[in-house]
Amino acid sequence: MRATKKHRTVAYHEAGHAVMRLELGRRPIHATIKPSLATLGHVRHRRTQLDLDYFDARDWRLQRWAETEVMVSLAGREAERRLTGRKNNEGAASDIEWALEVARKCEGERARAFVSWLKLKTRDWIASPLVWMQIEAVAGALLERETLTGAEVREVAYAAVRSQVEGGA
Repeated sequence: MRATKKHRTVAYHEAGHAVMRLELGRRPIHATIKPSLATLGHVRHRRTQLDLDYFDARDWRLQRWAETEVMVSLAGREAERRLTGRKNNEGAASDIEWALEVARKCEGERARAFVSWLKLKTRDWIASPLVWMQIEAVAGALLERETLTGAEVREVAYAAVRSQVEGGA
């Protein structure tokens, strides 16, 4: 498959989501850059179901879930920004919407501040050489195959890290 600039951008966007899920201890089911009616690509994963009425907003489990959901949502846009040098608010609109919805459920009136803090945290995480290396590897695999299973995402990402660690030792 010949990668156009658009395909490459989508591949990095979806790789950002998939790798961030791995980094935060969650497993993707699959990642794809095959367009559908609603998206140019997506990362499928099991949604964590929480009874938000049961948990107090200060509960560490709710905070951990919220941070993970927001950071994964923001990671695609951030990977895309790192690749292209510009933000894509239009293409990431549903990601941003989900991040704000999660933040509102957990943080109420502090939602925007919570998302702003996690944008910085996500940016720094994506800029980490080992994380960026995984994103590049997964994006490359997506450009070759269009769809990766969750196991393939993990295999490609971890192989990139292993090669760096073994090569750098």
